[in-house]
Amino acid sequence: MKKPKAVPYRLIHPESHDGARFYGWLHDLLETYHQDVMDARFALAWHTGWNPDDDGHLTLGQCRKSSDLEREIQDVAAFDFVILLNQNFFEDALVTDLQRRAVLDHELCHAAVKLDDDRHPVIDERGRVQYRIRKHDLEEFSTIAERYGCWKRDIEAFAKSLAKARDEHEWVGFSGLQSQLLAVGAPVALEQIVHWSEKERRDALVWASTRKDAPPGSTIQGNCPPHVWSALHGNPPDRSARPS
Repeated sequence: MKKPKAVPYRLIHPESHDGARFYGWLHDLLETYHQDVMDARFALAWHTGWNPDDDGHLTLGQCRKSSDLEREIQDVAAFDFVILLNQNFFEDALVTDLQRRAVLDHELCHAAVKLDDDRHPVIDERGRVQYRIRKHDLEEFSTIAERYGCWKRDIEAFAKSLAKARDEHEWVGFSGLQSQLLAVGAPVALEQIVHWSEKERRDALVWASTRKDAPPGSTIQGNCPPHVWSALHGNPPDRSARPS
C-alpha cells in the first residue's frame, strides 16, 4: 500500500503562538520599511520539505504572488502574497529572532506594486491594485545588508551547518566536546560538561559546529545555549539582547 502523498505546506494561523509573533514582526516591518505594500494582504505558511540543492543552497523563505485566478476564487480570507518559511530552520532553538526577522524582511522586499509607464499603480477592472515580485539587486537586497549587517548567504551558510550538525547522531563525548568548545572560544571546564545531559551536550556541539562553520566576517551567529553561557559567565544569557 502506497504512503499518502506528503503535503509540505502548513498555514501559520495568526492566533497561534508562532503566528502572533511572526505576524507581529510582519506588520512592524511593513510599517517601518515596506510602506509601498502596506495595503497588500499577506499570509504566512510553513514549508516542511526544503532540503539543500546540489550546490548546497538551502531555501529559508519564499515570497509568492497570488495569480488573478487565485484572487478571484478566494473568499474573505483572500491574500495578495504568501510568504513560505522553512519550518525546520525557524523552529530550531539555536536560530535567533534576528535571523528569523532578517529572513522575513528579505521576503517582504520581493513584494512590490506594479506601476504603469507614468509610475502610477496598475489597477484592474475590479479596482484591485496589481502587484509583482521584485528581483534581487545583485545577490541580495542592499537594504537587508544595511539593516542586519550581513548577507543572506551568511544565514544560509548558518542554516546549512546547523542542519548538518543536527544530522550527526553519534554519542557526544566529554573531552571531544570540550575541544570543540575551546576551538570556538568557549573554554568550559570538563567537570561542568560531565554534568550536562546528553541533549545539552548535543546542543552545545551543534552550537560549536555552527560557529566554526560560519563564513569569515559573518555577523549573524546562533544563540549560545543557556547551559553553555552559564558555564562561561555564571548567568543565563539575555535573549532580548542583540546576538554577537
